[in-house]
Amino acid sequence: MMDIVVEDALMGSVAGFIKGYIVVEGLRARFEGVAYGRFGGQNVSIKFSAKAKHAIKQRGLDPDEVAQHAQHLIVQGTFRIAPSAKPRREDGLQ
Repeated sequence: MMDIVVEDALMGSVAGFIKGYIVVEGLRARFEGVAYGRFGGQNVSIKFSAKAKHAIKQRGLDPDEVAQHAQHLIVQGTFRIAPSAKPRREDGLQ
């Protein structure tokens, strides 16, 4: 079971930049990523910090597999938006 929370999003005309965290096996690991989609559908690429990768490994998990699963869930829309989040557009419109 993995919980994903997006805390910040800056959406552009081609790509969006997201920040948030996952909770897996009691660990809260922060990520940053890029969300984009045009031809071929939606896609997301997230990255964990070195500290987060280390903590994920300490739980016996593969950070790349955790990231891949999180990316899949985000594309499916299986995430929460933090109540404090204020998604923004790069052109300044809301």
